[in-house]
Amino acid sequence: MAPLARSCVVLTLLLAAGAAPVQAADLEGKSGPISWRISDVRQGPTTMDGVAHARHEFTLVVRNVTSRPLTLRSYAAAMSYAGIAASETTVSMDARLPPGVEYKFQFYALLPCPDTSTPCRFRLGPAWLIALSGRDGSSAEFTAPIDVTLPVESGRPVVAIPKLRVTRAAGTSGEAAARINARFTSNAILVPASAGGEELWLLFDTGAQISMLRPEVARRLGLSVSADGPVFPVMGFGGRVNAALLEWPPLRIGDYVVEHLIGGIAAIPEFPFPIDGVIGANLIEAFRVTIDQRARELRLEPPR
Repeated sequence: MAPLARSCVVLTLLLAAGAAPVQAADLEGKSGPISWRISDVRQGPTTMDGVAHARHEFTLVVRNVTSRPLTLRSYAAAMSYAGIAASETTVSMDARLPPGVEYKFQFYALLPCPDTSTPCRFRLGPAWLIALSGRDGSSAEFTAPIDVTLPVESGRPVVAIPKLRVTRAAGTSGEAAARINARFTSNAILVPASAGGEELWLLFDTGAQISMLRPEVARRLGLSVSADGPVFPVMGFGGRVNAALLEWPPLRIGDYVVEHLIGGIAAIPEFPFPIDGVIGANLIEAFRVTIDQRARELRLEPPR
């Protein structure tokens, strides 16, 4: 399953359970030799390729807080929405910042509207990881990361989505990578897992952008999809699939328990073998993965 060919994420509303408003002070801080703050956050309608979008934009202001000039050489910016990676870009630059001088960046994300019958307004802001790189006054290289979740517009609270958490299951121990008793069949890898007291078989798919469950499996787990909930369109399984996004209950895979996983709920075509869902990139990236086809073995180890 491949992601929809867009540079921006496609979603509606998500307010995860347990999410709480964050103070505006989280929109400013210090990283390495610079201080930073977010301003001019706003959301407005626009059109791209004939499709209605919400344009979410903001200004990042950075300031040299050292006593010597800095030179900014590049930045890398990655945007995600509800924990789902959406777009990445790297830009070269050459900007000299004397002590106390500010520099402004303009960033934006286009969020396609899933339903033209209702106003296109998103009630959750995207998250950005922006890494500025350059040289300080002693010609030493530096990287200043800025990790921030935005409100939908200035004056609104920030809604923080719980970060994915991986822990060892109770009663397990050892430092070795967890060997998964996966099934290798028809050039596919099937992974046993469990959630909400239900045993699951999930297709391990490195080409899938998000993890997915069949609707009937979601109902067994007690997950309920609301009519105005978030939708994440992806391409795969012979066409476009509109996946409703929900936080899954804790998922056990081998010796590990995964919490706060945001996954999709959508119809999945039948395979030559039964599956309950798909393990996609937003879960795979939480691990160091070893696939040994000859040994027919899958090993998962959380990055240190």
